[in-house]
Amino acid sequence: KSFAFVTSLFASTQIGRGPLWLGLSGVALMVTMSAAWYVALMALFARPAFAERYRRARRPVEGVAGAIFLALGADLIVR
Repeated sequence: KSFAFVTSLFASTQIGRGPLWLGLSGVALMVTMSAAWYVALMALFARPAFAERYRRARRPVEGVAGAIFLALGADLIVR
């Protein structure tokens, strides 16, 4: 999943005929952003209080996320 995310970011932001250093720095930035996200999640969920609050709110959070994805999908179908 992370690989697909980084690849899609890279594909959408890569300058077609830019220098090699620009492409490599873009990849490094996207990998760093992805790693920072996972480290932040690990730090949050390592706290028992946060993990318990998320466990209680999981169904509503996933319901809202699902509704958003359904709305985005419906918008793509309509277009």
